[in-house]
Amino acid sequence: MLKFLFGILFFSTSIVAVAQLQDDFNDGDFSNNPSWSGDAGDFAVSAAGQLQLNAAAAGESYLSLPFPVAGNGAVEWKFFIRENFSPSSGNYARVYLFLDSVNLENSGNGYYLQFGESLANDAVELFRQDSSSSISICRASDGQIASAFSLGVKVTRDEIGVWTLWLDPAGGTNYAPAASGAEGMYTPGGFFGIACTYTSGNRQNFFFDDFFVGPLMPDTLLPELSSLIATTDRNLEVRFTEIVDPVSGGVSGNYLVNQQVGMPANAWRDTLDLSLVHLDFNFPFPPSTLLSITVSGVKDLSGNAISPGSSGDFIYYPPIQAEHADVIFTEIMFEPSSGSILPNAEFVEVLNRRSDAIPVKNWTLSDGSSTAVFPDQILLPGTYLILCAPDNTQAFASYGTVIGLNSFPGLNNDSGDQLELRDEHGRLIDKILFTNNTYHSDQKDDGGWSLERIDTSFLCEDDLNWRASSDSRGGTPGIENSVNAVHTDLIAPLVLRAYLTDSTHLLAVLNKIPDENSAAEMNNYSFYSGNQFLGHPLAFQNGQDPNKIILSLPFVAGDGIYELKLAGSFMDCPGNRADTNRAVRFAFPEPVMKGDVVINEILFHPVEGNVDFAELYNCSQKILDMKDWRVGEGDFEAPEIIISNERITEESVLLFPGDYFVITENPGKVLDEYRSENPYALFDVPDLPDFNSTEGEIVLLDPVGEILDAFIYSEEMHFPLLTNTEGVSLERLSPNLSSDAADNWHSASSLVGFASPGYKNSINFIESGSAASVKIEPEVFSPDNDGIDDLLFIYLQQNEVQTSGKVLIFDTEGRYLRTLANQSLFGSQSLLIWDGLTEEKEPVGPGMYIVYGDFYDTKGNTNHFKKVCTVAYR
Repeated sequence: MLKFLFGILFFSTSIVAVAQLQDDFNDGDFSNNPSWSGDAGDFAVSAAGQLQLNAAAAGESYLSLPFPVAGNGAVEWKFFIRENFSPSSGNYARVYLFLDSVNLENSGNGYYLQFGESLANDAVELFRQDSSSSISICRASDGQIASAFSLGVKVTRDEIGVWTLWLDPAGGTNYAPAASGAEGMYTPGGFFGIACTYTSGNRQNFFFDDFFVGPLMPDTLLPELSSLIATTDRNLEVRFTEIVDPVSGGVSGNYLVNQQVGMPANAWRDTLDLSLVHLDFNFPFPPSTLLSITVSGVKDLSGNAISPGSSGDFIYYPPIQAEHADVIFTEIMFEPSSGSILPNAEFVEVLNRRSDAIPVKNWTLSDGSSTAVFPDQILLPGTYLILCAPDNTQAFASYGTVIGLNSFPGLNNDSGDQLELRDEHGRLIDKILFTNNTYHSDQKDDGGWSLERIDTSFLCEDDLNWRASSDSRGGTPGIENSVNAVHTDLIAPLVLRAYLTDSTHLLAVLNKIPDENSAAEMNNYSFYSGNQFLGHPLAFQNGQDPNKIILSLPFVAGDGIYELKLAGSFMDCPGNRADTNRAVRFAFPEPVMKGDVVINEILFHPVEGNVDFAELYNCSQKILDMKDWRVGEGDFEAPEIIISNERITEESVLLFPGDYFVITENPGKVLDEYRSENPYALFDVPDLPDFNSTEGEIVLLDPVGEILDAFIYSEEMHFPLLTNTEGVSLERLSPNLSSDAADNWHSASSLVGFASPGYKNSINFIESGSAASVKIEPEVFSPDNDGIDDLLFIYLQQNEVQTSGKVLIFDTEGRYLRTLANQSLFGSQSLLIWDGLTEEKEPVGPGMYIVYGDFYDTKGNTNHFKKVCTVAYR
C-alpha cells in the first residue's frame, strides 16, 4: 500500500510538472532513474526492494542526489528507515534533507536528521549544520529509537522556516507529530542524501525506502474507519486510517451504534495512538451479534472530515475461561539475524483457536528460568498475538497485535528451550520444547528463520509438526504460517530404552509423549523375567522430560535380565496404540573394560547435506552402561593426541551383549540415506566431533577417560575399485581382530547402500571352527563389493604360540600376484584376508589361484601349505 500511494503521488504531481524526487527501489537499482552518487559500492538493493548498506568493513558511507526543489517554498520529505541494531555514537544514520555539498561526508551547510547517539536516550533529532558544527532544532521523544527500530518519517518546512517532524513507529505512513522548531538560515537546495556510520557488525544493518522530496502537498485525504474492536460489552475501540483531531474525535454525538445501543456516553482520543478513539456506552452490546456503528464529523489534523454516514461492523464476543490448547504457540524466533528482513529480535507468536474472545491478563510465559506476566489484553477469536521484549514492541508493531512483556524469556540459541503458557490460575494452556533440530533444515538452522507450527489443529506435542519458515522474510509474525498444512502422526508409541535407578524403580524413555491417562494406567505395563510374568508396576510418576516415566517395580531387581512390555491399550496423544510385540530389556550393568566394546563402523565422509556416524558393538558377555562415555577425535599424525571429545550421553543407556549402537548428530538424516534393521539403535549426540573426511582417528573413552577402543582411518582403506567413496562407510570385519589392522576393515557393500548402521555389517565374516592348520573360506569368492562373498578369509592355526612366515598369491601358471604377509609374526590363531587385487591394486580375472605359505617356529621347524581358491564374478 505504501509503494502504491507513492505511485499515486508521482502521477498526480507530474501532471503539473512540479519538480520532485522519488525512489522506491522497485526496479532493483539505485544507479538510474534517479542516479545516486557517492559510495555506490557500499550499498545494494535488498531482496525486499529496499536500499541496504552492504559494506565490506567498518567505516562511513553516503549516497546523494541533487535537491529537486528550487526556491524558498514549502517542502516535505518522506521516507522509511530501519536500523536492525541498537544505535550508538559509532552506529547511526543521517538523512541530509539538503546540504550545499554533494559529498555528505565533507563539511557543508544545510540540515539533517540523525538516528542514533551515545547512551540510551536515542531520539530522532533535526540539526542545522554550519560547516563542521551542528545545532539542534528539534528532537523527538528520548529513547524512542534506543533499540532496533523501523520508522516512517515525514518532515515539513514552510516558507518561513518552521520545521515539523512526523513519525510512524510502525514503519508506515500513519505519521504523528513528534517535534517542531523554527530555523530558516539556509534556503532549500544543493543535495539530498543518506550517510551511515557503522562498525563491522552492522555493515549490512541499515535499510531505507520510499524516498519522496517535493513541494509540500496539501492533505486532501479523508480519514476512514480502519478497525473496530469491542474490548468489553460497553467499550469500543475505533481506529481510523490517520491521526484524528482530538476535539472532533471526542464528540460523543459523532458516533451511533444500532440495535438500540445508541451514542456513547464518553469519547476520547488515545494518548499514545493518535488514530485511536475509545468509546464508552451506557447500554451493553448484545453478545455474538453483528453490530454497526455510523461515524460522522470526525476530522483529521488538516480539517478533512470523514465521509458522512461512514459505517463499519463489529461483534462483541463475551470473554471465556480458556481451556488447554485454546491458545497455542504458532511461531518462535529464537535465533534472529541482523541480515533478516524481520526485526533483529526474538519473538513468540500465539493464536486464539476459539470462536470466543479470551482475556489473557495475568497469564504467564516462562522458560523455567524467567517468567513474564501478561498485561490486560483481550485476544479476539482467530487472532494472533506477538510477544517480545518491551524494547522490541515498536519494531513489531507493523506486523500485528504485539505485547512487550517485562522479563520476556531470553530464548537459548542452538540448544533451544521449553516454553510454557499458563493462565492466571497457573493452569497449563500450551507448551513447546524446541531445539536446532526442530528446524528440520541444515540451511536455516544458523539463524534468521523462525520456527513455524505446521498444523494448528494438531494439538499434541510433536517435533515433526514444526519446521523452519519458508517465507522469504524469515518468518510470518501476525499472520498465517508459511508452512501451514495438515499434519498426521501415525507412529506407534514404544519404549526406546529403560534402566534401573535403584532396585525397585525403573526409568523408561519413550519415543514420544504418551497420553496422560494411558501413562498413568498400571495395567498398561507388564514385567517379565524370561517367560515368567512378574506383575504390573505399583506406582507411576512423570519423569523430568515429557517422554520419560518412572515406574515402581513389583519386585526387587537382582542380577538377572528383565523385560518391560506395553499393552495395546497404551496410547500416545494422537491415539496411536503401542506395539505389544516389543520388549525392552533392563538389568544392572557391569563395569566396562577395554575389549568389551569396539568401534564397528564409521562414516567419516558423508554425502553433501548428510552427517557422520560411528557404530559401536558390544562384543563381550557383559551388560554395559554408556552413561558418561565419550567419543573423541584423535590426531592422524600423532594418534596419542586427542584433539577433542564429547560426551555421548548423560543418562544411562544399556548395551547388551551383541548390541549395536550408532552415534550421530542427526539420526533422521542417516535413516533417510541408509536402510537400518534397527533404527532405534541410532542415538542423537548433538556435538559429535567433526571427523576428518580423508583421514583421522576416532577414540572411544570410558567415564574416567580411559581408552576403550581407537581406530585410525583413511580413505585409502576403502575398496580400491570404488570410484567415489563419499557416503561409503568403513566396516569392521571382526571384533576379535585389532582395530589397528587395516585388513580388518572394508568398504560397506553396495548391496546395503554402502552403510549398515545399527545392524550386522554387510561384509559377512565367517568365524572358522575348523581344527585344520590352514583353512580358506569361501573357496569361491567374488570380489565385487556386493556384500556376498567379497573377500577370501585365510585362517591359520599353529601349535606354537608364535611363528613367523609369509603368505603369497599366485596364478595357476605360477606368476606372483600379491603378498599378504611377509616375515610376519603369527599367534596360535591368525587371520589373513585377500580382496582379489594384485600388488598393483588391479583386480584379478576369474579363475583359480594359489594361496601359498611358509612358516618357521622358534625351534627351527618349517611348515608349508598350498591352497586353491576360485574367483568368480557374477
